[in-house]
Amino acid sequence: MRQLSFWKMKDRARQFGENGAHELLARLQISAPRARFHLMGHSFGCIVASATVAGPAGKPDLPRPVDSLFLVQGALSLWSYASDIPYAAGTAGYFHRILEHGLVRGPIVTTRSSHDTAVGRFYPLGAQVRQQLVLGNDLPAYGGIGSFGIQGTKGVEDMPMRAANFAYAFRPGTIYNLEASEIIRNGGGASGAHSDIAHPEVAHAFWSAALAAPLPPTATLSPGPAGETAPAAGGLLGGGGGQRAMPPLPRGESQQQAQRFQIETREGAGHW
Repeated sequence: MRQLSFWKMKDRARQFGENGAHELLARLQISAPRARFHLMGHSFGCIVASATVAGPAGKPDLPRPVDSLFLVQGALSLWSYASDIPYAAGTAGYFHRILEHGLVRGPIVTTRSSHDTAVGRFYPLGAQVRQQLVLGNDLPAYGGIGSFGIQGTKGVEDMPMRAANFAYAFRPGTIYNLEASEIIRNGGGASGAHSDIAHPEVAHAFWSAALAAPLPPTATLSPGPAGETAPAAGGLLGGGGGQRAMPPLPRGESQQQAQRFQIETREGAGHW
């Protein structure tokens, strides 16, 4: 039943991400102007995460970029982020506007595994039936990010997933496709190792991406307790370079911004 519901789950993931999740994230960014946001998705959740960042086509972008994006065994086309799909000349991938509009401040990291038969075998069959290239060398017309990573755009690096103490040195604005077949390898049935993602190496890659995001402008630093400024340095929640934390927006102003965003994005996105 899970395999037979492929198209419904795929479209539902997009609709939820572009509408409710996108609006929720925008409201959170407005309400917490100094917080940092790191998104992760698995399987069709990679469509949700991508659509949450991209929002509906033709509608306003998020108030500010998210800080990192981690797509684990993504069940979406390898051409989703492409600037020009080789098998559909002149057509950009559905989520290319994430790159075009600079909607991720830090790195975008993906995983792929040859042991994931859900993405490696069933995703191409399902996508080919409806010719879904737009969610979409020797790369196939139909294939998933969980098998091939993100392809068809600049700034992509392929590398193996490393041990949980490896220093990745991810760079902002770069896409990293991690070959994880040595880690994501256990599982049977139709899905294979599709859900075999609970490993220290996977978690370490996520945190490496999050920590690689550059320090945002002072307006996006996470707030401390009432009346305190952000610390002078430190990881995900701190600032640096002598920056002082800005106070959160007055409640009334935050509500007005959220209401304006809601009005601008209320109409749904077009179909794909």
